[in-house]
Order: sequence, then structure tokens, then C-alpha cells
Amino acid sequence: MQKPRKSQDHRLQKALDRHRAGDFAAAARLYDRILDRDPGHAQALHLRATLYLQQQRPERALPMIEKALKRSGQRPELLLNRSSALLALDRPADAARDAEAVASIHPRAFGAWLNLGLASVALEQWQTAAAAFSKACRLRPDDGRCQVEWRIAELRRPGGHWHELPDALMQQAANLSLELAELIRALAERDQLEQAAQLAMQVFPYLEENPDDGLAWINRIKRGGLPVTASKLAENLCTRHPEHLAARLFLATELQTRGLAARACEHYRALLEHHPDHWQAHSNYLIALQLDPNATPEQIEQAHQQWANQHAPAAEPLTAQRGKTPLRIGWFTPRLLAGPMTAFFAAVLEAFPRDGVEHWLYQCHPAKDPTTARFAQAADRFIDASELDDDALVKRAREDGLDLVMDLSGHAPHHRLRSFARRLAPAQLSWLDYFHPTGIAAIDGFISDPVLESGSADAPASSPLLLPRGRLCYAPVSGAPAPASAAEGPVQIACFNRSAKISDPVLAIWARILDRVPEAELLLRCHQFDQAEGRRDFIDRAGKAGIAENRVKLKGWSDHLEVLAAYNRIDLALDTFPFSGCATSADALFMGVPVISLMGQTRVGRQTASLLYHAGFDEWVGQDAEDYVERAVRTALAPRTSTEQRLARQRQFLTQVGDCPGFAADLEARLRSIALDIAAGNPHLESPRRNSEPAD
Repeated sequence: MQKPRKSQDHRLQKALDRHRAGDFAAAARLYDRILDRDPGHAQALHLRATLYLQQQRPERALPMIEKALKRSGQRPELLLNRSSALLALDRPADAARDAEAVASIHPRAFGAWLNLGLASVALEQWQTAAAAFSKACRLRPDDGRCQVEWRIAELRRPGGHWHELPDALMQQAANLSLELAELIRALAERDQLEQAAQLAMQVFPYLEENPDDGLAWINRIKRGGLPVTASKLAENLCTRHPEHLAARLFLATELQTRGLAARACEHYRALLEHHPDHWQAHSNYLIALQLDPNATPEQIEQAHQQWANQHAPAAEPLTAQRGKTPLRIGWFTPRLLAGPMTAFFAAVLEAFPRDGVEHWLYQCHPAKDPTTARFAQAADRFIDASELDDDALVKRAREDGLDLVMDLSGHAPHHRLRSFARRLAPAQLSWLDYFHPTGIAAIDGFISDPVLESGSADAPASSPLLLPRGRLCYAPVSGAPAPASAAEGPVQIACFNRSAKISDPVLAIWARILDRVPEAELLLRCHQFDQAEGRRDFIDRAGKAGIAENRVKLKGWSDHLEVLAAYNRIDLALDTFPFSGCATSADALFMGVPVISLMGQTRVGRQTASLLYHAGFDEWVGQDAEDYVERAVRTALAPRTSTEQRLARQRQFLTQVGDCPGFAADLEARLRSIALDIAAGNPHLESPRRNSEPAD
């Protein structure tokens, strides 16, 4: 028998009191008790649904609201709550319909205009969203979220403009950081960089007391299109919280990305003073140091030794197994991805003759892309080692009975050098995606070539194994366009290296080249130029070096085939220093474009020079800054090359530096010999060549 109405009303009031007091569990029990006795109780259904919405469970709320609407008709409060549930369930068109219905009945219903605005944002109907938020703001001018949402919609609607935020809103900044970050993104998208940066700086004081909150804001600002402003905020945060590791690491990384390696190194050193055991940050410092125009070869070598002394565990005894067939060579890398690994290793791995040798490939990081499967298919055995810690990796490699292992990443992110330090196999070498010996004593050799080792003042911890063909073998990407002569018009000079390599001294030298080729334009391309503030920062740096804004064209990210096609509009490519190009230089040479390089004092400064010497294009290698400028000017002012000339250069480059079967056979034979000799106790790695000229 149904309870008297008075009892239900009393229970409903008690439930509502518990609900208002924030005792959601008690309120839910009371609402459920009412609905057990009267499943169609419209008010209990509505209030129980409201509670579900407050608990972020719209999927439970919506059926109750629908049932209440059937029982009591199209009541505005039910329609408003249904619009909230529909919004949460990603049904913005239905949510907008209900919100409009409520607004037409009650034009002063703040929630209706707010929901209509939010639904219109989801539908990207910015005109409607801006109008709805504007009405909601007039009804509740103190609602910070609505004020911010209105400005976002206003900026994104056609013909919209910026409305200054009221000062009082900043008191709510800590609770509105997500919305304010989205507003800053909208400003950046409209190229209103000054206002965006000003707002970011204005919000920051409300968040910086807690360094984690401050860093979260800085990351949002970077993602919102303001990398330079994010750097400035990070400097402020590091000043206030000098020991905060993540903030200092963020700042050093951003400065390095912007081509300010010397400043990045200062912050890496400060970080390591407070966190000397952070081996990955220490490795990052080694890379930044090689980008620093002020760093000497001796400093770079000493820094690698210091890393090994601090972070490398002692080698563990491991006895070679003589006479085992087939010989097993293990290749370890975290980056089986498109890029240098594909250009310089995929085809080599496929071309190894397997003359009594098996090639086992160990993937040391879970990142994958479409090229990862190519690597896996090319290997005799593919091992996903991405989840193995150092102990497990050492155990697995030793159980696999590897005779020789090759580290392919050096100090690059996610490396496994601490495992190599303990010794994974009787013979260990490093090669390819790093440009300097690692400093690890247990790594027996570093694969190099006569050009990279010429004039080296830095004595490596491990002996260089010199490959006479050159350290690298290039294979073009599938579907690469054919070379073609550049079109008529101004001379096009380009550099497609990362902006991290374009230091202020590089810009100063490039300015001298442009002064002497007055009709030339400089085209640069990298993903940092996708953001307007990143472009503006670079243009400012170039201007200080003497390069006028109208002489520079900045392009953002493009896929590899688009980059290769762009070389058909380029007359001359300029290499960077002290950190020269590698895959980018090889791409340009493959497309028949001259690359002017400076013979550096470090191995990383001779990467492009090595490619040029081994390809037979040594006339493009400058021995000092003056020589670099002269060769660049002479090449830029020469008559344009024809398509036939570019095709001939491509053939020459691939013949000399792209013979993957020949390179693979040579490399496998050398590695096989090393493994067998070390097993016999007779290592035979060459000593480095000193102060010698590149081999012919």
C-alpha cells in the first residue's frame, strides 16, 4: 500500500536538506527510498538526477530527467538540467535545443544562456556562442568562467574583437586556469600576441607560489602558442624555486630549442647542482653543450667522462663464447621511427648479408610509427624491450647470448647506457644516432670515419672504428620526388635544420652572406615556426644579427616528402655550426642541392663535412668562417643548375654514400671480425687519427 503523501513530502524535504548540506550519500539513499515507493515521483526524479549531475554521472541523470519530463511536462528546470546532461554526454545540438527553449520562456535564466553558449562552442557556432555568453555575463557579471568563455567565443567569431578582462576576475584566476589558458590560445591564434603574453604574465602570480601549479600553467601557455612567454615565466619560477627540477628542465629545454644553447647550459648546470643524480638531465646537458658555440672539444669530452663517472655502474664480468654459430649482433635503440634511423639504418639492416650472422633488434621505448614495422620485419629477431628496467635488460641480453651489441642512441632521450655500462655482451660499440663517444668505459669502440676524426683534440674513452666509406649510408625515403632545377626569381637559400642549431653566431655569418647576395631570400623550415610567437622571436634574433625581416621566410612543420619537394625551389643550402646537419644535409644532397658546411672542431661539427668529402663534394666545405662565407657567396651567385646537373649530383651522392648493400656487407664483416677477435682475447680497434686531413 502506497505511503500517505505527507510521509513522502517529509522524506523529500529531509533528502533535500541533506542534499543542500553536501551529504550526498544520505540524500541519495533518501531519494532512492522515495523512488522505490513511487517510481514516477517527478520531483524526486529531478532532484536525484541533479545529484547525479553534481557527481559527474550524466548517463544516470538523463533517463531520470526524461522520465520526470514525461510525468510533469516541459518544465524549464527539467529542460535546463537535461541540457546540462546532454552537454556532458557530448550531444551539443540537443543541449542547445533545450537551452534555447528555456531562454525563450525565461530570458533572465543565466544557466540557459550559459548552456547555450557552451553547446554552441562545441558546435563551433561562434557567433551564437558569443551572443549567448554576452547575455549570461550581463545577468551575472561576477561569474568568471562565463566572462572568459565570452571572450574566447568573441575572438573566434567572424569580425570578433578583444574585450579586456575586469581586474576583479584575476582573483578567480587559480580556479579558471584552464579557461584562461584557452583564452590565451584564442588570442595567439588571432596574432594578438602582446595581449596574450600580457594576460599569461598577469595570471602567473596567482599560481607561482605552488611551483607545480606554476609549471602546469607554463605548459598550458606553451601549448597555447606562446613558447617564448612560457620561457620567461619558467625563468621567474626558477628564480623563486631554484631547486624545482621540472621547472629548470623545462626552461633549459625551451632555451635550447630556441637556439640559445649557452643559456640552456647554464640552467642545466644549475639543475645538476641541485640534482646531481638525474642522469637523463645530465645527458640532455651533453647534447646542449655540443650546441653551445662557446664549448671546446676538451670540455665536451670531459663532460662525457663526468657523466660516466657519476652515473655509469661498474662493468660486470662476462666471458665470450668462442665458436658459436651463428654470431648474434644486438642493436639497441629507443627510436625505431621515421627520421635519421630510417634514412641511415633501415635499408642497411635489410641489406646485411647474414654471412653467419644474426641481427637482433631491441626496441627500448614504446613509441611507434608506421616505419617501426619495417624495422621489425628486417631483423632476424625483434625484441620489445620497452618495459624492461636495467636489471631486466641486462638479464635478457645475456640470456639471448649476444656476441656483440651496438648502442644506436648515445645520450639521446630514453637511452640505455646504464645497462651498457654493466656490459650486455663481450663486445660493445656505439654508432649512428649520436655523434660522440658516450664516455662509458665498457663500450669498446665508437664507429666513426677519417673525416670525423681528423684534427680531433678530444681523446675518446673508447677507440674509434674508422669506416673508409664514411660513417653513414643514406637511403632515400620511398616516393621521394625527382630533382628539378629551381624556378626563375630571386636566389633561394635555405636551411631546414632545427632552430636549436641556429645560434646567434650562425645568424651573424648568414647575414654576411645575404649582404653579398642582395637579391637572395633565406627560407627556414622547422616545427618551431608553426607558432606566431616562435616566428616573432626568431625574426627578432635575426634582426639583431643584421638580417632584415623581408629577407627571411619561415615555414612550419611539413612531412618528409614535402620537405624533399621544397628543395626543387632551392638554389643553396646552408649548414649550421657548431652542430652541423646530418639527415637534413643528406636530403639536400640527394635532391642535387649544394650544401655549404664549415669544418668544425668537434665530431658533431663535421657531420655534413664527412658526407660531402665521401660524396666527392669537398668544394663545398669551408675550413673557417671566412672560407664558409666565400664558398656560399660564390655558389649562390653562380648560374642556376639545370635539372640534368641536379640528377647527376644525385647519382654521384647515392653511388658514394648510398650503396646500402656494399656498406652493409663491409659493416657486417667488420663487426663479425671484432666479435670473434674479442672472443679470442685479441681486440683490434684502431687508434684515433690526430691532426690529419680527411682521407681522399
